[in-house]
Amino acid sequence: AGLGRLMGDSALNLPGWPERWRHAHCELFQVLLEQGVIGFGLVWWMGLAVWRRWKALASTSVTSTLAGIGLIFFLAALINNVAHCWILASFGWLAYSGIYALSAERGLT
Repeated sequence: AGLGRLMGDSALNLPGWPERWRHAHCELFQVLLEQGVIGFGLVWWMGLAVWRRWKALASTSVTSTLAGIGLIFFLAALINNVAHCWILASFGWLAYSGIYALSAERGLT
């Protein structure tokens, strides 16, 4: 439907549209609705890629902490729109980029 479509449709006050419903309360569903199957597939590919990198890393307190942050972000994304709030989204990017940085530092590509 395109980026921002749900917000745009809510501003139209369409008949039957829930009042003040501006986004899906599942980040993955929001991506699927607005970016389609290709965007949804890219998000899953990104998640699987970082999962594989994390599994290849040695278990340390840093890798466990980053994995925990990433897992909490993912679980929160299933029930709310955490990627739409820049403060919460930064935690997801911290976990994602941290795992990538550690794996690159250790030569795991």
